[in-house]
Amino acid sequence: MRTFKDSSGSEWKLHLTVGALKRIKTAGTDLCAMLDGNPPLLVRLQDDGVLLADVVWAWIEPQTKDSAVTRDKFDLALDAASVGELQKAFWSELSDFFQSLNPRVKRVIESTLGAGENAQVASGSESTKSPAPSESTQTPSPSAN
Repeated sequence: MRTFKDSSGSEWKLHLTVGALKRIKTAGTDLCAMLDGNPPLLVRLQDDGVLLADVVWAWIEPQTKDSAVTRDKFDLALDAASVGELQKAFWSELSDFFQSLNPRVKRVIESTLGAGENAQVASGSESTKSPAPSESTQTPSPSAN
């Protein structure tokens, strides 16, 4: 289970379960289909903060039942800093869940997000493996020196 705080100081718990997956799917996003689509859902979630907020709202909605937090209030409390915290919690919890359920999805999450670094930040662990060089990395031309 991971947590994040919004800008109003409310703390939200992200604990991925089958029940949470069903709520999120009913709201329109199937987290079990992370590799589907063009671009894949994984990439859309990484790039689209509004989509991520929609998914997280469906995830945490049961936590809001005993409070005065509405969807609008939740969205208004998601500033840049809290979205950054939300992203770390989201991807760490998702990666942990899929480690057992679908290791391929976990590997894709980690490679797509550069999860060596993202997972370390979220879990506090360190990797002893060096990242592979990116195919898009260009070697400077001799005239550039």
